[in-house]
Amino acid sequence: MAKAQVGIVYISMTTRSSILSLGPSATGNGTEWHCTLLTRSWMPDSSSDWPFDQAPDVAAITTVRVLKDNVPILSVTHYSDDHSWAFTCGTTNITEDGRVVGMHEILKLDPSLRTIADLPPGWTAWRESVGAEWHRSPNDNE
Repeated sequence: MAKAQVGIVYISMTTRSSILSLGPSATGNGTEWHCTLLTRSWMPDSSSDWPFDQAPDVAAITTVRVLKDNVPILSVTHYSDDHSWAFTCGTTNITEDGRVVGMHEILKLDPSLRTIADLPPGWTAWRESVGAEWHRSPNDNE
């Protein structure tokens, strides 16, 4: 799934104690919105505990299959243009299946992603299954 294909609006407001997120609902019909208020209890105690180059409340791309069907994340792209991240299952390229979540949500879904948090911008990592070795290469399709 190309990053430019995901046409989802995501608004996030961060304070010291909470994060307010406003975005389209999971129904995907574009007419319903959800609002989420998260406390900072999920945040790491210090910035040294957070492995990625983007903050925990920064938006990342994933798929509905990862979020709703518990399909494992098998492909990760770290974009060079804006240093954003995509965490996908590799089972869908359909634009409507794209979702935007906070980076912290991705790490909660799969803590083993810490092992590829050092992936350089402009690179992609993939694995055959959860627990398998990550393979890395420059992303020529960006």
